[in-house]
Amino acid sequence: MPERTSTASFTLLLIVVALLAAWELRDVLLLVFASVLLAVVLRGAADRVATALHIPATLALIVVCAGGLGLLAGAFWWQGPRVAEEAEILRQELPDAVAKLRARFEEFRGVREISESVPSPSELVGNDSFVQRAAKAATSTLGVLTAAALWLFVGFLLALSPALYRDGVLRLLPESKRERASAVLSRLQDTLWWWSLGRLLSMTFVGVATGLGLWLLGVPLAFLLGLIAALLSFIPNLGPIIAAVPAILLALAQSPQTALWVGLLYVGIQAVESLVLDPVIDRHTVYLPPALTVVAQLLLGTIVGLLGVALAAPLTAAAMTAISILWVQGVLAPGRGRETNLLHER
Repeated sequence: MPERTSTASFTLLLIVVALLAAWELRDVLLLVFASVLLAVVLRGAADRVATALHIPATLALIVVCAGGLGLLAGAFWWQGPRVAEEAEILRQELPDAVAKLRARFEEFRGVREISESVPSPSELVGNDSFVQRAAKAATSTLGVLTAAALWLFVGFLLALSPALYRDGVLRLLPESKRERASAVLSRLQDTLWWWSLGRLLSMTFVGVATGLGLWLLGVPLAFLLGLIAALLSFIPNLGPIIAAVPAILLALAQSPQTALWVGLLYVGIQAVESLVLDPVIDRHTVYLPPALTVVAQLLLGTIVGLLGVALAAPLTAAAMTAISILWVQGVLAPGRGRETNLLHER
């Protein structure tokens, strides 16, 4: 009995120490997960290229990386100056759009007092605390670039020799647990691959549809706004809302009717994504309830920041996949086979 009690106490102590370490290293752990996500994408693409071209996986990985860098360089050379020019125009026009919105609100009775208490964009720029925060953000640019370089480097190394790290993780577990752990890792790899592929498809659709729709509506900076919508659609639920704000403000500077049409455009695009694209993605991954994703985004955003918000969805998908195998299939529904996955149910 004393031995059993001491073992339980030691196990509890290890859990507490692990949780405290995870809390202190939360930024590093999130960066590691981002690297794993990148490695899954690179390795998944490389394996398919290797199968199609009948070349070694390492060579296929180099081809994928070179092709990706080539596409990015070509896109930057083709549209980089245009994006920079439109970004500068957006930076100049947004304060005017906010001022016009404020003026429209002041036309309503009772809103003038509230509006007067809100500082204007010029006052915000001239505010010392705002400038200090901006300077602090500027000094963190080096840290962001360093984290991005580490993300790319670690992701490439993980994609280069995935079996080495996978076997290393499995060796840390008792032999009786390795088969189940191997199944979890395989399923996680498939889930993250298909989730990433689905996100890329959604981002492409949202970017093209948004840019084309804004251009047809006569909204300025349609290309840049479409690019912003595409990038922010990586973040489910919250990303599209953030992306719609500058477009609606610029449209409101033209007319309320244009702003209404822009709002309907964004709502329609998100409806098509939710009703058409997401169900196809869910067939290969897990169904992520919107409320659960939003809660995860709020929690990780509060704990970690913007990176936590961006990675909340894949983290939730990975957690639900692990729960499906370890708890649902292993405890609640043992013996039903590997394909049992209650988390796909809507």
